[in-house]
Amino acid sequence: MRMKQYRREAMHRQQALAIEEEERNFQLDQSKLYQKGDPGTVQGIVKEIITVGYFMKLPDGREGLLPCMELGCTGGIPLLTRLFKVGDEITVRQQKMYDGGKDKLFAKKDST
Repeated sequence: MRMKQYRREAMHRQQALAIEEEERNFQLDQSKLYQKGDPGTVQGIVKEIITVGYFMKLPDGREGLLPCMELGCTGGIPLLTRLFKVGDEITVRQQKMYDGGKDKLFAKKDST
């Protein structure tokens, strides 16, 4: 029993170190992001930052989630607040969800 706990603690430390390393060294490649005026895109405003991405308010009154994986990182509040702040405007492609959920948002040109 003690050995499993020791392994689990070691894994958590290793994961925490990997996240801290990413927070220090991650650089967002702006050239791969949609730019204002690209066809099929809208301007969304960051409403809230959560561990896994950004909740955004869209021009049509809907809300959407821009996941951190879409930006090429694993997330975490410190990293995401460094990339974009609440109130920032981001160009995204919107995929409407008609089941009452938040829309899916994409920020990279190579996403499908």
